[in-house]
Amino acid sequence: MKRLRDEQGQVIALTVLCMAVLLGFVAFAVDMGIMLLEKRELQTAVDAAAIAGAAEVYGDWQTAAQTDAKQNGVDHNSPGTTVAVHDGPSSGPQVGNKNYVEVIATRSTNTFFMNVFEELANHTGLGSMTVSARAVAGALPSPYCIYTLSSSPPGGMGISLANDASISASNCGILDNATGSQALFVQGGNVTARTIGVVGGEGGGGGTYAPAPTTGINPVGDPLSFLTPPSNPGGCINLGLFGGSPPPFPPGCYSGLTIGGNVNVAFLPGTYYITGPVNITTTGTVSGSGVTFYFSPTGSFMQGGPPYSTLNLSAPTSGPYSGILFYQDPSNTGTMTLAGNSGTMSGVLYLPAAQLNLVGPSSSFNISVVAGSLSATGNYVFTLTPYLSPSGTTPLVVPVLTE
Repeated sequence: MKRLRDEQGQVIALTVLCMAVLLGFVAFAVDMGIMLLEKRELQTAVDAAAIAGAAEVYGDWQTAAQTDAKQNGVDHNSPGTTVAVHDGPSSGPQVGNKNYVEVIATRSTNTFFMNVFEELANHTGLGSMTVSARAVAGALPSPYCIYTLSSSPPGGMGISLANDASISASNCGILDNATGSQALFVQGGNVTARTIGVVGGEGGGGGTYAPAPTTGINPVGDPLSFLTPPSNPGGCINLGLFGGSPPPFPPGCYSGLTIGGNVNVAFLPGTYYITGPVNITTTGTVSGSGVTFYFSPTGSFMQGGPPYSTLNLSAPTSGPYSGILFYQDPSNTGTMTLAGNSGTMSGVLYLPAAQLNLVGPSSSFNISVVAGSLSATGNYVFTLTPYLSPSGTTPLVVPVLTE
């Protein structure tokens, strides 16, 4: 009996030791569960932040990413938290590629149960753990080349094609935000595109589609909302040209520009700040490479005819307005009229609150359109391929999570 009594203390000691080990595993499991929840929160935040940054890769991508991370509970200003944003990943298959945004977040979090062992083990580093997450999103060319953004455009029609006018955009899609029952109105002509999406309904008579439009879609946002209008350089001039051979126009401010008669006009590369009407009725050629025409709240553009002028215009391929050919201020609701011609136009036409009116003979351009609404009338076929620069870039992008 004495021998058995002597062994009772060993059983108690072993029981205490086993309980301590068991509690250690429980503590480890609980704290690891908490860390996994932290990891999930960080990953959700960096995924969203990378997409937000990629959506504005041509704008303030860093602020966009940091703001989105904060909205998802990961604030780079919080103690123990870091959110690093890179325009061009620091590692991976897209390292250094400026069309991709990388977001890396870390957070130091105190443990709960493991903190007890930290004290018992004389500061072994168990009192806190660092969790990290990484995401990469790319700004890939948008599959759409026509956006009409207004929910209630004139007549309720976001896209209006009358009297056999047609659109041919077989390499890209069309999005129409108008909500009316005749948001997409095609009378006699046809629309060919990769996809056709309409918030409202389809109306008109005798029009054909390939493929059939999808109605009732969710509205889309302005894909170029990140653009900031240029500053007025001052010294605005008003010109009227009706003949002769004028020297190339330099960038600057123009309070009015009329080009008529039979005159050939060239624009030097740069940004043209327009505060008044631009009227083009010349039978000659208007050309310019690397140009952006910004129309202020009081500026306007009208190409008339017949006879029609030839426009050979291309957008810049670098700088803040890379890819932007026409940029009408979002507060400017004046109609922009573009006549068909045999010229070459390359770039994005951005007039988010206004109607783009297409007239004249058929035309084929390497452009994308972001407008409040779009209309065409007459025997007019508007053929377009989505704008891409020679290096394959475009300001019209969709963010895609890639890592």
